[in-house]
Amino acid sequence: MKVLMGLWHSVYRHPLKTLQYAFTSFSIIFTLINAITHCMPHIQIEGPNALVILISVGFGC
Repeated sequence: MKVLMGLWHSVYRHPLKTLQYAFTSFSIIFTLINAITHCMPHIQIEGPNALVILISVGFGC
């Protein structure tokens, strides 16, 4: 629970930096998805479930 409180405290104190990081993360994930589907057209990454998995993997790294 302390981790979530610390995260909320950081978002509250630095909203602009949070938006910058969120935009950067979205851009990186979007670029990776486009690159994968362009180079390997048989792999389809579509829908909210696939995006949730990619975002979860991104937070885990």
